[in-house]
Amino acid sequence: MNALRMKRAGVVLCGGASRRMGQAKAQLAWGGRTFLAHILETLEPIVDERVAVAAAEQSLGDLPPTVRILRDESQHEGPLVALGLTVSELMGTADAVFLTGCDNPLLPGIVVRELFERLETFDAVMLTGEDGLPRPLTAVYRPAACARPVQELVAAGVRRLRAVVSHLRTRLVPFEDLQRIDPQLYALANINTPEDYEAALATWRTMSSAD
Repeated sequence: MNALRMKRAGVVLCGGASRRMGQAKAQLAWGGRTFLAHILETLEPIVDERVAVAAAEQSLGDLPPTVRILRDESQHEGPLVALGLTVSELMGTADAVFLTGCDNPLLPGIVVRELFERLETFDAVMLTGEDGLPRPLTAVYRPAACARPVQELVAAGVRRLRAVVSHLRTRLVPFEDLQRIDPQLYALANINTPEDYEAALATWRTMSSAD
């Protein structure tokens, strides 16, 4: 299916425990908005539908009415379970789904577009780090292809998202390609601690002042 004709969804996972940060990362302040709101804003011109997946009672603040909210049935089951919920809910309405966490507001839209464009006939497209390992939480998935494998893994008690990689026809974006697209490697940023947060804010201020 031509990438330009795919029905695209952008999904942000928000239901993690955020133990190292000490507070919900989705609601951390970022440029006059929250992490979650900023990431959803980044996705808006790229996808046809935006989705936030949150814990059952989690507050997500004020979001545009066009953002669809899905709720985890159980607390802190992890991103594999959240992916299963997502593809089940979007089956038939989205040809491809970009999945990411709520903890990387530095995510460049150009990387998201590249992942969609590389999907072609594959079931999934994932970034790779310098170690060559796939990054399944910054990836595009085809719901029709991954719904059953994810369901079977979850039923077997598996909770690691990376377990799905070998069950799909997965295309990996070489690290060298990512370096050309995203020289600062912002797409791989992990903001897990207060120190990470302060460093990311400093980066954001530098980027904003350069514009």
